[in-house]
Amino acid sequence: MLSSIYFAFNAVTPIILLMVLGYMLRQRGFFDRSFLKQANKFAFRFGIGCMMFCNVYQLNGIQEMPWKLVLFSVGALLLFTFVGWLLAHFFTTDRRRKGPMMQSAFRSNMSIIGLPLAQAMAGQEGVVVASALQAPTIIYFNLVAVIVLTVYGEKGDKINFKKILKSIATNPLIIALVSGLMCLVIRAIMPLRADGEIIFSLQRDMEWLYSAINSVGKIGSPLSLIVLGGQFDFAAIKGARKELFAGVLGRLVLCPAIGYAAAFAAQAAGLFTLSPAYIANLIAMFGSPVAVSSAPMAAEMGADDQLASQLVVWSSLFSMLTIFVQITIFRQMGLL
Repeated sequence: MLSSIYFAFNAVTPIILLMVLGYMLRQRGFFDRSFLKQANKFAFRFGIGCMMFCNVYQLNGIQEMPWKLVLFSVGALLLFTFVGWLLAHFFTTDRRRKGPMMQSAFRSNMSIIGLPLAQAMAGQEGVVVASALQAPTIIYFNLVAVIVLTVYGEKGDKINFKKILKSIATNPLIIALVSGLMCLVIRAIMPLRADGEIIFSLQRDMEWLYSAINSVGKIGSPLSLIVLGGQFDFAAIKGARKELFAGVLGRLVLCPAIGYAAAFAAQAAGLFTLSPAYIANLIAMFGSPVAVSSAPMAAEMGADDQLASQLVVWSSLFSMLTIFVQITIFRQMGLL
């Protein structure tokens, strides 16, 4: 039991320390809102994007993509969306709060918190699986979040699918993942030299470029966590404690419990085997807090952005405890 607790401690503590560092630097005036905004853009558009590209590029081939886990993950997100609808239906009568509550159920912070978690628990194999899951989850998050926030927005506007598709197509992580997959496809049809190696490799023949991309990628996760900590604002939210409690409970307890139960059922049905890399990524996707991007999107679409912001803050805070418990349990079960 102690070894399991120590394993969970080693996985979660580095994330907590980076977030605490960001919060302390912001409180001491070292960071301001303008810097945090720009740093967040850099980390998301370049840091995490470059890391995603390198992780996919390092696969031996497109056949190594965990397609069954990808399909399962999308199905789980659909289930979480329904859970969010139930929570919004029973815990609030305010139309502008329904969208953020629904969004909090399915839109986890896998890109910022989930990736370093997967790496800490399962090493490079965990990161590779996480990279494969990014594309479908990002598409789902953006598509469904826009639909939900439009339906339950202040104006109740019609859904603009053209705008949704554009936001997905121009998402830096989607671009990075598609670029990596294209490299895998090209590599599969590329002629071989006499020694059996492909005639051209970015990593081998343009090492200077690949090394630069990889170096930028290594910045992504730690910088994102520091920025996340710096963005924390623990201001009290009046009149929405019930919604806040339900949203955090749904994201950190209900959805993970349902997701893990479904995963074990899928394993029993022979869909896949829950390897340590798979378990690590399910924890990263199911157990991580509400995505930071959910708050500005809620504000843009006329939903209650204060509730959305507080769902990010408090789910991020309490997720450090719930993730610790989840890792300890799975480690004790011998699955990590």
